[in-house]
Amino acid sequence: MKKDTGILVFGATGKTGKIIVKKFLQEGYKVRAFVRDLKKVSHISHPNFTVSQGDVRNAKAVEDAVKDGDIVISALGNLRIFKNTIISDGVANIIAAMKLHEKSRLLFMSSLGAGDSKGQLGLIYNLIYLPAFLRNVFRDKERQEKLIHESGLVWTIIRPAGFIFLPLPFRYRKCVMPSRPRVLPIMSRYHTADFILKECEDDQYIQKNVTLSYF
Repeated sequence: MKKDTGILVFGATGKTGKIIVKKFLQEGYKVRAFVRDLKKVSHISHPNFTVSQGDVRNAKAVEDAVKDGDIVISALGNLRIFKNTIISDGVANIIAAMKLHEKSRLLFMSSLGAGDSKGQLGLIYNLIYLPAFLRNVFRDKERQEKLIHESGLVWTIIRPAGFIFLPLPFRYRKCVMPSRPRVLPIMSRYHTADFILKECEDDQYIQKNVTLSYF
């Protein structure tokens, strides 16, 4: 990947999105953030940083942003507990825009516990958080992943374990096959951003669902 490659980040103002933007800028890449609220990125002053404003559910706004991006990264998140398709509707717009502008590379951050990694989030998540609070969130994640799998794009789906803020001082595990449920599945946002950067550079996991976890 050349340094003048344009990186477009959806979800750039989220906790992980902010780290992704910072990491790519530090490495000398051109980064465009797609945001709803310009105030949330007003503190970023960098010659390689630009912004597109809009709602991911607005197809025209997404189209306008995608035309200037060579690689699209989504760190979109939604923790609303009621039934909704906010993110998957946005994903559909992203896919359509990428096809329209003939862009192919998509890296999408999902979550451990989605798709064929179901049941791997650990007992607390599996028995309490998922059924009580995150059932609808994960239903939409399933839809998001299905849209990407069927998109025909050059995609990689990243499924990090439950987030901790600071990275632990050892290597994280990468897995592309379903494995046994984990007792303490945790992952840092920093190492997740690090993986996304390396995958953009190396393309080792094309058409793969990659789970990330320390344990």
